Amino acid sequence: LVCVLDQSADTAHTVVELNKGDSFGELAIVNRSQRQSTVVCKTDCDFLAIDIPAYEAIFMQGGQKTVTDPDHEEFVRSLDFLRGWPIQHLQKQHAKFMFCYFKRSVVMVKNSRASRWIYIV
Repeated sequence: LVCVLDQSADTAHTVVELNKGDSFGELAIVNRSQRQSTVVCKTDCDFLAIDIPAYEAIFMQGGQKTVTDPDHEEFVRSLDFLRGWPIQHLQKQHAKFMFCYFKRSVVMVKNSRASRWIYIV
């Protein structure tokens, strides 16, 4: 069970139940941030831990990408709604603009109206 602490109520609530073969912790690696949740197991489990360099080499095709990488900069500049926006400011505000990697067939956000983020695929 992936649980998140509700600091205002001082309780944790389950946000998702993982199944065999699922992964967790990748957002902290991609965003270079502290983990935002805790995983609690209902049964005995075996885990494969992957360090940051190995994760990037395996799943991110050679490392973390930023808005200044040529392919990403070209993509961002092609978005009509960002036309004229100074994209160099996006690089400075890394916590507000990031490239994320998702496995195929994964729901990125269940309710985009409840999300603080805009997702561009």
